[in-house]
Amino acid sequence: MSHPHSCTLCCRRRSIAMSACWVDQATNALGLSSNTMATWSKTLCDFVQQHPIVAGIVATPVVVVSGYHLIAAIIYRQRPYFSFRVTQGVSTYSFQDPFFTDISDVPWISDVESQWMTIRSELDQFVANPPFPFAPYFRPDLVNRSGVWTTLGLKAWGIQSQKLLDQFPETMKVLDQIPGVIGISFNHLAADGEVKLHQGNSNGITRFHMGLKVPQDVSDCYFKVGTEKRKWEEGKLFGFCDAHWHTARNGSDQSRYILLFDVVKPELLHMQNYICARVVADLAMQYFIGRSKVIGFFHKYFRTVTRFVMYACFVPIFHVFVVIKPNILAFFE
Repeated sequence: MSHPHSCTLCCRRRSIAMSACWVDQATNALGLSSNTMATWSKTLCDFVQQHPIVAGIVATPVVVVSGYHLIAAIIYRQRPYFSFRVTQGVSTYSFQDPFFTDISDVPWISDVESQWMTIRSELDQFVANPPFPFAPYFRPDLVNRSGVWTTLGLKAWGIQSQKLLDQFPETMKVLDQIPGVIGISFNHLAADGEVKLHQGNSNGITRFHMGLKVPQDVSDCYFKVGTEKRKWEEGKLFGFCDAHWHTARNGSDQSRYILLFDVVKPELLHMQNYICARVVADLAMQYFIGRSKVIGFFHKYFRTVTRFVMYACFVPIFHVFVVIKPNILAFFE
């Protein structure tokens, strides 16, 4: 009969071996030289021999994280595009999706459009006496002048702001009937405002716009995806692929308000939480790199390794957050 202590040591050695294997595979993926890999492997082996207990403690989260990504790779065989990249380079997006989505057969479109005045009424009440301000978009480089593009984010990639959701109960009644809604916001584009060309985080969703307050009889107020241009109409929806390059313009002397919401594509609904976790992990990584001096230092001098480790760890963490839905947006406000 084996001693319990020997079983513990056996499990620890297995964890350490799996950790070493994972590190070896990761260095290959990062394009490191064979000499570097050999040096790292020798250092790891020496450390394990000298500090087996510490190595076992360190190996546990490595095994958990690598196990998560292995299981995800098996379960989620479809591969939507994600904007995250470990190394610098051009976008890996294929650009094969249509610019604007054909929504003629989408069953809930008429239900949402029929309630547009109810949604606009809630927005009017909010704007007349706002308990919370519209926030400037987090990338000031995307606008022609500061503060012209502001948003009120009720939900973003599965992470919701309960205090804002409570302000729009009728809007939520309408949108809660739609399967796969992972993002909801009201967007304001001020007079003579322009949102510069930019690309979204994934083609796993369809992004919808519905005009709520749109300047009338103005030719210079439009939304453009790729080479196609459309105007917003009050009470009318259009959908588009957010992964394509797109831009918005309000050349009038009035404000423009729309309802924006993201819907996971029907064929990807089984991986809804995973899609959200992948994108939120990327956004959170950008947040911490920009605000933490320590992380910023490592990102500056060890960019590839820092991004690889942060992203690999953040995805499973935010997958849990998306499922249990804690109020984590309060942390980022």
